[in-house]
Amino acid sequence: CSLPEDATWVLQDIDASEEDIKPLQSTIISISAIGGIVHSLDAVVPSSMLVVGGSYRCVLRRGEEERQHTNTFRVGHPPENGRIILAPYEGRALETRITL
Repeated sequence: CSLPEDATWVLQDIDASEEDIKPLQSTIISISAIGGIVHSLDAVVPSSMLVVGGSYRCVLRRGEEERQHTNTFRVGHPPENGRIILAPYEGRALETRITL
């Protein structure tokens, strides 16, 4: 499987105009698999590009052409004045099932 050299991921703000796209640093990852090498084009969305309550989608582009996009996702509010209750309070790593 090969990827076009000019393939990149961009972040699109759904609430803004369609022209509001921000390029993401895209990296080709090669993974050895049965039958050959598999390539994927990965990108990370920095939190500084997101606004709480905003709706976004990641778009795979080749040049100026949209090739594929992810589902839309909305950025939630971080927890405030909350608490987490664990049960059980203690356990062994990889052995004890802990419920939050």
